[in-house]
Amino acid sequence: MMHKFTYFILFFATFISRIVFKLISGYDNFQLFGDSVRYDILSDRIINDDHNMDFTAFIISPLYPYTLAVFKWLFSENWQTSAVIFQFFLVSLSTVYLTKIALLLFDKQVAIIAGVTYIFYPFTLYYNFTLSQETSFQAYFIISIYFLLKYLHLIQLKSLIISAIFFSLSFLTKSHALLYAPFIAILIFFYSSTNYLNFIRAKHIMIYGFICLLFTLPGGLANLNIHNKYTLSGMGAKTFFHNGNSQQNYDFVFNNVGLNNDDELAFIFDTNYIDFKYGAINKLPHVIKQDYHFELALAWIKNNPNEFFRLKLYSLYRFFSPGVTNKHGTLKLIIGLIISLPLFLASYFSIYFNLRNNFSKHTWIFFLQISMLIFYIVFMPQTRFRVITLESFYIIYFAFFATKLFSLSKNNQLAESLVK
Repeated sequence: MMHKFTYFILFFATFISRIVFKLISGYDNFQLFGDSVRYDILSDRIINDDHNMDFTAFIISPLYPYTLAVFKWLFSENWQTSAVIFQFFLVSLSTVYLTKIALLLFDKQVAIIAGVTYIFYPFTLYYNFTLSQETSFQAYFIISIYFLLKYLHLIQLKSLIISAIFFSLSFLTKSHALLYAPFIAILIFFYSSTNYLNFIRAKHIMIYGFICLLFTLPGGLANLNIHNKYTLSGMGAKTFFHNGNSQQNYDFVFNNVGLNNDDELAFIFDTNYIDFKYGAINKLPHVIKQDYHFELALAWIKNNPNEFFRLKLYSLYRFFSPGVTNKHGTLKLIIGLIISLPLFLASYFSIYFNLRNNFSKHTWIFFLQISMLIFYIVFMPQTRFRVITLESFYIIYFAFFATKLFSLSKNNQLAESLVK
C-alpha cells in the first residue's frame, strides 16, 4: 500500500510542473499543435447549437469539442485558462493512477520511480496546455487501464464498471482506442484471476460492452440524424486509411513533399481538391466519400505494391523506434532520441522479462502493443498516438528495469566489500 500523502505529492508536483512549463515555454494554447484550431471551431459550433462535427476528412470524436464548449459556456472569455487548468488536473490525476498501476503490477519502489518519471517525461509535458485531445485521452485511458487491471486481479464488478466508463471517455475523445476493445474482451474472458464459469465471464464482457454502447448514444444518434450514419465515436477510418496508403503519404515520408506546408493533406482536407475519378470528392457526404477514399487507397496499393511494402516497413520501424521524426527538426530528433532511447530499450527488455515470468499478469501491455502496431501498419505511424497510448505504460516497465539495475549494482557492491 502507498500512503495517500505520497499520491498527493505526486499530484501536486505534476500540477506545479505543468504551470512552470507553461510559463517558461512562452507558447500559447494553440501554438504547439495545429489541430487545436479545429476544436475551437467545433466548440463554437456547439455553442451555436450546431452539433455537426464534420471537419472535411473526418467526423471528429465528440467529447473534446463538447468539453471546450462547456468551458466556453461557463467561463466566457476565461474559457482557455479554465480548460488548461482542467487539463492540468487530468494529467495530475493520471500520474496518480499510473503510479497505482505500477504498484498493482510491482512494488512501491517501482511505483514511485514510475510516477516521478512520468511527471517529467517531455513527450507528455509537451501536450498538457495545448488545447487538443491528447491530455484528456491519456488521462481517461490510464484510469481505464488501472480499473481494468484491478478487476482482472481482484474481480471487483465495481472496477469493471469504472473501467468501462473511462474507456468510453477515451474512445469518445480519440477513436483509435477502439482497437483495444477486442483485447479487453479477451482479457476479461481468458486472463482474469478467477474460477468463474465462462457464462459469468461472458456476462461481464456484455456489461462492459453495454456501458460503452450507452456512452455512444448521444453522438451516435446526432451523427445518424446529420450524416445518416450511427457512429461509435468519430468517423473517418477510411479517409485515414487513404491518408496512410497513398502516393501523397509516400512522397511525404520518403521525398519530404509537403514537409513544411501540409500540402500532402490536401487530397483529404481541401474541399476544392479534384480527384481524377470522383471529382470534388471532399464535398461529398461522409457515407459516400469515405467509401470512395477507401477505394482509392486500395487502388493505389494494387498499383504500387513496392511503395506500399516500403511504407509498411517504415511504419514497423517507426513503431519500435523512439523519439520523433525529422519532420520536427534535427535538434528535436536528437534530443528526443537521447531522452527516449534508454526508456524504450529498458521497457522492451522489462516487458519481455515479465511476459516470460508471468504472462497472464502482463498480457494487457502485450495486447496494447499489438493494437497500436495494427494502427501503425494499417493506417500510418503517428508519434503522438504512441506517446499518449503506450509510452506512459512503458515508463512503468522502465521503472521496473531501473529498480532491478539498482538492486544488482547494490548487490555487486556488497559482494565486493565482503571480498575485501
